Amino acid sequence: MVQPDDFVYNPRISATAPCGPINRNRLNRAGVMSPLYTVFSVDASMDKTYLEHYFKTSRWHDFMFLEGNTGARSDRFSISDATFFEMPIWCPEISEQMAIAKQLETTDTLITLHQRKLELLQNIKKSLLDKMFA
Repeated sequence: MVQPDDFVYNPRISATAPCGPINRNRLNRAGVMSPLYTVFSVDASMDKTYLEHYFKTSRWHDFMFLEGNTGARSDRFSISDATFFEMPIWCPEISEQMAIAKQLETTDTLITLHQRKLELLQNIKKSLLDKMFA
């Protein structure tokens, strides 16, 4: 079972996730995951949004490559749960984690808004060019 705000590690390797992605359940509902996935949560000493952004970086990959392997299936990363949970995670005091997370969330929101504006302007440009050369 995965609960809201739990983290899920998917051992499937891809170009953007060389040792598998770790994502947070932001759906505000519980669900069922395959036993191939590792589901975990953190206590109040760790800001979940900070940790979510941490797992979007590659800082944790070195540990995974050192402790795990790709095994017989080249599309899956293999690491035991016990070893996975020994992963060292750099984290400052909770107040600093929260400040970092807030800044990253604000930046993500701004990037999303600018991407939407760019798409809108590209659509307007295309429409005007179509009208101009129609």
